[in-house]
Amino acid sequence: MATPAAVSKCKPGVTGNWVQDCGPAAATARFSGKVVRWTSGSCKTVNGVLRLHIGRHPLRGLSPKTKYWEHTSTAQRDGAHRKGVYVEWWLGKTQYVLLPPMKVTYRNNLKRGTFTGRLKSALGGVLTSFRDRGKASGTFHC
Repeated sequence: MATPAAVSKCKPGVTGNWVQDCGPAAATARFSGKVVRWTSGSCKTVNGVLRLHIGRHPLRGLSPKTKYWEHTSTAQRDGAHRKGVYVEWWLGKTQYVLLPPMKVTYRNNLKRGTFTGRLKSALGGVLTSFRDRGKASGTFHC
């Protein structure tokens, strides 16, 4: 869980083409022998779509070039889901995307979960240059 001090340091809002979401959301990803953590993000459900954003992200298709984690889902109930789920993160200029076969498992009314799947990465998010990074897994909570 994000500490109150970490949440208070977060300044939510839009600056230019960038959005900063703040709140209690946190995530951890394990891949390629690394463990990366994100804190002080938001959890929102908009038009039936769960959206978790942690870090500074672009308003329009720009590469974040920052430490950013995102999860979206159309899941309406707890349990394992393989369709309608998306997980990605950015570390600097490198985009990481979880691809099928992937699974996101929810509990506590979609407030907590785990994810597993094949990981691909690309410098600058150039789809034609995605490299296989093996398996990835992690956790998230609101």
